[in-house]
Parts: sequence; structure tokens; C-alpha cells
Amino acid sequence: METDNSKVKIGVFIAQNGNEFTSAIGTSAKERGEELGYDVSLFDGKSDQNTQIEQIECCIMQDYSAMIIEPVSYSGLNSVFLDALNAGITVVTINQTCEIQEQLTSFVGTDREDASYWEAKTALEAIGGTGKVCILRGQAGTSGEVECSDGFERALAEYPDVEVLESQSADWHTDAALEITETWLQKYVHIDAILAQDDPMALGAIQACIGAGRQDIVITGHNGDSAALAAIQNGQMLLTGKSDPEGMGRIAAEVADCAARGESVDPEYKTSTAIITADNVINFLD
Repeated sequence: METDNSKVKIGVFIAQNGNEFTSAIGTSAKERGEELGYDVSLFDGKSDQNTQIEQIECCIMQDYSAMIIEPVSYSGLNSVFLDALNAGITVVTINQTCEIQEQLTSFVGTDREDASYWEAKTALEAIGGTGKVCILRGQAGTSGEVECSDGFERALAEYPDVEVLESQSADWHTDAALEITETWLQKYVHIDAILAQDDPMALGAIQACIGAGRQDIVITGHNGDSAALAAIQNGQMLLTGKSDPEGMGRIAAEVADCAARGESVDPEYKTSTAIITADNVINFLD
């Protein structure tokens, strides 16, 4: 291992860099890595498994010392992860895990299932523990979508009088969520709540509800994006959850640094999630 960290490269791979939350993770990891003296490159996987595989393979060929990766797929990256490990590269996953996580260096993220449970439970309480809900899920096949869905299901199991009308994947994107919600609003006369697994999807649902004049529907998200905080403040959204993306990025860079230098690291590092509602949103506004 070279002692001059300025010549050592770290790659930061974000599943899709199109929203405020994941952008904050990537930017924070890059900035902290540079503070530690590394040459840090940031890659956008564009929600595409093949794109992310090609990016990782390229960095293996270029002798990167460490990789911080938000996996696009839970199981589709196993082979390239093993290639990186076999090349002596530190592999730290961030925000989302993978199928062979126990073989990798470490994971930095939050307890998405528990956060989703409390977000859904708060929403179901807000509609009186009875009614009809729809669910906007993230990209199928990612650990984030699975864990959020598990949290929602755990909360729903406690409210047998709540009916799930539909559950669809909008791939974490606003436009897809807008289109799906518009279809729901035409199809169903009565919807009490829409549970979205991230803020961009929640904001798409809000746009659809405003367009249809259906602003009585309770909407939740997750990420703590600035637009979501404004929506909460304006009464358009019940809540979001903020899992400290900046903290994730910083910790991941520090873990990658320690592991690349041969120091022992823990298998996982968790950040906490704050549930943000109208009662405390002022504390999170810039």
C-alpha cells in the first residue's frame, strides 16, 4: 500500500444520482474522501445494472483501492463484487445492501425496514386506523424496496381495517409516480392515503392529487428532501423520514479509508432516521 494517499483512488458508485438524497450521499462521500487525501471519482449507475457493472469493472482495471457502492440490484452484482474483492479492493456498500453482503468489507446505512414501519404506522393512525391506501414502491430487486415493503407490511398487519388497493413500483422516480397516481385517482373514488417509499415518488403523488383536486389524501415519503419539507410545511404531505445521507457518505469514506489501510472495521454502521412532520419540520429547514 502506498503511503501517499493522494495517488490512491476511491470510486463512489450511486445507484441513480437523480434525487437530492442519493446526490447528498455521493457528494458527501466524495468530499470526505478528498479530505482524507484520496483521488475520488463519482459514478452514476442510472438505475441500470449493466451500467453499474461496467463502471465497477473499469475501476477494477484501473487499480482502485476502495469502492463505495450503492447497489443497483440486490443479487445482480455478485460476480463483479467478488472480482473486486479478489483484486484486493475494499468494497463498502452504502444505503442498500446486496445478496453477498457478509463477504464484503462493510455496509453503511440505516434500518430502512424500521423507518418504513414507523412512517406507515404514523400515516395509518392519521387516517384513523381504517380506510383504503395505495403504495408507491421503489425499484424492484433492490434491498431498499424490499426493506421498505417489509416495514409497510409490518405496520399494515396491525390495522386489519385498512385495505391496500394497489401497490406499484415507480422506481424511485417522480414522473412514474405521477403517472401511476393519476391512474389510481381515475380508478378509485376513495383513497385515504398513499404511502411512498421515497420523497420523489411522494412528490409525484402530490402533483397528481393537486391536478385532480384530491388534496384530502394523506401522503408520506422518505429521504427528507427539501421539496418534501416544503410540502409538509404547506400541508400537502404528512411526513418524511430523514436518514442523514451526508452522515452516511462521510462514514462510508472513513470506513473505506480504514479498511484500505489494513485496519479492522465493523461489518455495518447504522445512521438514525428522524420522522419529520408538521410538528418538527421547522427544525430541519435551512
